[in-house]
Amino acid sequence: MRLSGYHDSMSETPASVSPPPLLRDGEHAGAALPIWLLGEADLPAWRSAQSEPVARWLSAHQFNGERQRLLVLPDAAGGVGGVVLGLGAGPGLEALSPWQVAVLPERLPPGVYRFAQPLSVAAATDAALGWSMGAMRPATVASRPAAPSPRLVAPPGADIDAVGRESRACAFARDLINRPANALGPAELADAVREVAEPHGAECRVTVGEE
Repeated sequence: MRLSGYHDSMSETPASVSPPPLLRDGEHAGAALPIWLLGEADLPAWRSAQSEPVARWLSAHQFNGERQRLLVLPDAAGGVGGVVLGLGAGPGLEALSPWQVAVLPERLPPGVYRFAQPLSVAAATDAALGWSMGAMRPATVASRPAAPSPRLVAPPGADIDAVGRESRACAFARDLINRPANALGPAELADAVREVAEPHGAECRVTVGEE
């Protein structure tokens, strides 16, 4: 999944608030909690390599790697020890979609996380993009007192610059879609197009009336 980027001035649009930046590879990596992304076909081998308490926890919760099913794993002290996210019956990490990962920021408890498995450059970038899109909040929500939120250590190999461009592009499009009809007439939509075009030196022509 790749979207065309746009100028940083788009982040000034008040309709949404950007998520906290991803932590660069190496920051907090040692203490970050692991997230395993597991398809249904991957689960048996992974479960057999885990401790007996983890295997019993998976069985008790009847976790079978269902698509977007999330299960928090406890540590020995009763805290959060890790997370498993089901990818369903599809091809797994080879075809990872940002939308599969986008559910994580809203559903995870506060903390610092990392993806536990090695990811290809494309999968790492899409995983980071999905996290960024899932962490976006509308301004009406983001204006409330901030609660602790989960943070992600960027997966090795991810194109963080591309993630920033694409997540801002998604935020801009989402803001336009979410505006009420009386706040996004033809003139406002034309202004939005100019805001994208002008910083890039693109030609923008607006036809008004019978012109």
